[in-house]
Amino acid sequence: MRPPLRRRWLSQALGIAFLASGLWALPVQAQTTAAAGTLVVSAAASLTNAFAEIGQAFEKAHPGSHITFNFAASGPLLAQIQQGAPVDVFASADQETMDRADKGGLLAAGSRQNFAGNELVLIVPTASRLAPPTQLRDLTQPGWQRIAIGNPATVPVGRYTRQ
Repeated sequence: MRPPLRRRWLSQALGIAFLASGLWALPVQAQTTAAAGTLVVSAAASLTNAFAEIGQAFEKAHPGSHITFNFAASGPLLAQIQQGAPVDVFASADQETMDRADKGGLLAAGSRQNFAGNELVLIVPTASRLAPPTQLRDLTQPGWQRIAIGNPATVPVGRYTRQ
């Protein structure tokens, strides 16, 4: 458990940074070794661009502060936290992973917030001569030979696709 001052600073810092961006993130219970002016953020790889931009803006607005990012698939990030990785904020790409973090007692009480949503899309090569699919069953037509998805065991988009 972090000292109350650290938690208060973290809460205020995140409130300012992520309110300004319209996003929220989730403080975790894991013990951190980060310096007082450093936030360690483990976030889903899909958030890389947005969080990097938010982090730069936050550091500019708060001289002396620093955000260290760890971007990866949500499942491996949770595994790192479960194994004691020092993390101040965990931002998963799906509810299932956050449920596991919550059930494992890894989130600071009352800190969980939904801050974004996902939408599954199908991307078709621009050079394709096939009519774009409008329904899932269209992908069973002979012209569609390969469909790539994320790994359902480790990334949320894989689980969404499988469903």
